[in-house]
Amino acid sequence: FAGRPFIAVFENLHWHRYSDRYRARFVADLAATAEAAPDIQFVVKPHMGGQWFVRGGSAAPLPSNVEIAHPAAPRWRRFTADAFLVHASAVITTPSTIALDAARYGVPAALVTYEIATANYHPMPRLKQSADWLQFVDQIRRGAYDRTKLDAFFADAVVPGDAVARIITVIRMAAARRSPAEIVSALQSASHGLAAS
Repeated sequence: FAGRPFIAVFENLHWHRYSDRYRARFVADLAATAEAAPDIQFVVKPHMGGQWFVRGGSAAPLPSNVEIAHPAAPRWRRFTADAFLVHASAVITTPSTIALDAARYGVPAALVTYEIATANYHPMPRLKQSADWLQFVDQIRRGAYDRTKLDAFFADAVVPGDAVARIITVIRMAAARRSPAEIVSALQSASHGLAAS
């Protein structure tokens, strides 16, 4: 698919956080969106561990412009999430770190939330109902995707500086039995110091 426009769809539907209703809606909305946009290829990248789509999670038929990238198939085995993100025109994902990866690559992305609370992903674009899927695809088609929310999510989620030093600080303070509030305060002070310099 390198050189061909496609929307990468990432799923981790095996997780207990997803209800059967969420899973059914996800599959139905993917199928309906692909059917309404036959000119666009959708490539589903199942979670490497859970592989819900390829382990019989959904028996629902999908349109011909939806391909499941089975991680064990020789055609797909060597491709990681990064390979999809580098080449995708856009990303649709269940709540996961893929949202941050898409933002890091600057790929237009939307999060399928439905009834799930996803405050950690604010203000990333959400797909809360079927019409939102179609609206997102239309934005991609027209080149009208507003990156400001994706950029704001990335800016809020990523702290500049030395992550290793921060991790060591947390470990040392926790070992010294410092309170969580003290640890957070120390990390915030370090972040403010970076911003000022």
